[in-house]
Amino acid sequence: MFCIFCLSLLTACKITRSIPDGKALVDKIEIQGLENKALKEGALENIRQKPNKKLFFGKFYLRAYNFGYKNQNKKWGRFIMEKVGEAPVVLDSFETEKSVKNLKQYLFNNGYYNASVESSVKHKRKKATVRYIIKMNEPYYINNIDYRIADRRIFKLIESDSSNCLVKPGSIYNAEKLIEERKRISDFLRNKGFYEFSQEYITFAADTAKEGNKVDIFIELRTPKKSIRHEQFYISSLFIEVQNPNGLFKDSDTLTKNNISVKLNGYNIQPASIVRQILIRPGNLYSQREFELSYSRLLDLSLFNIIDISFEKDTSAPDKNLLIARINLIPAERQAYSIEPQFITSEQNNQVIIA
Repeated sequence: MFCIFCLSLLTACKITRSIPDGKALVDKIEIQGLENKALKEGALENIRQKPNKKLFFGKFYLRAYNFGYKNQNKKWGRFIMEKVGEAPVVLDSFETEKSVKNLKQYLFNNGYYNASVESSVKHKRKKATVRYIIKMNEPYYINNIDYRIADRRIFKLIESDSSNCLVKPGSIYNAEKLIEERKRISDFLRNKGFYEFSQEYITFAADTAKEGNKVDIFIELRTPKKSIRHEQFYISSLFIEVQNPNGLFKDSDTLTKNNISVKLNGYNIQPASIVRQILIRPGNLYSQREFELSYSRLLDLSLFNIIDISFEKDTSAPDKNLLIARINLIPAERQAYSIEPQFITSEQNNQVIIA
């Protein structure tokens, strides 16, 4: 039946049946003057009106819409039109003009500051082919990268990692690369203990005053408003607790060693099986990567429905930059608790290895 339905759609009335008089279906999009495949793919994403999707060698979903449109006075016809079909993309000159502006901005962000974009439309009956004509002109190249960082610690860290910088002198200017570099710097610093650092502290500026289509990039790292510098944080302690669902068991004692505390609440697992999956360790600098890997490794155990990892400032040492790490685990329902709760006494503490 499905094949018969599809064949009936493919051989049904013309695809412009639902197009009003004086309007045209966007049948085809053409981009001229853009040879770079990656740039062309990105350009297509900036075009607001695209032809209806194709399937089975034709605009199947549009035909389905027209088929339902023809029978919209019937319930099944409305269902096909609304749930299966795709409404026709009707040419809108306003949308075409916005696409031209989008393409200019897209090319500007990719270093083609002086690119020009024009559009033309070719009509054939009720179908329209929209052509975007691009003249690239010469791109702008990065001449120099200047870091403006008042904090010498951060400056030295970023300088030591400059080989991984995504923005290189001599490459074509690319705004997307700057955004990626902003995130890379933020992630790099958060992996070096800068717990409170975020991308919002990083700004970029581009100076095109140079002759010969060259641009200088300035990367500035601002300091916090209420501080003279960004602080590095260390982990002071780690608390791990397996939550007791539905209160089935009494709370068990907490096992503590090397500032790592584990509370299983009757859950039938060796503490070391959990601790070895966690890369966060007291005494180490805070690391976003260790946090993410710890979460991923705990998730891979397939033992817990919910894994919550949080950090809070250690108020017991206000003059130091210390963080308490807390990991709360809620077991999956299929994971059974031990029949009898096992309590860890102070005498047993030295006999149980948790790390």
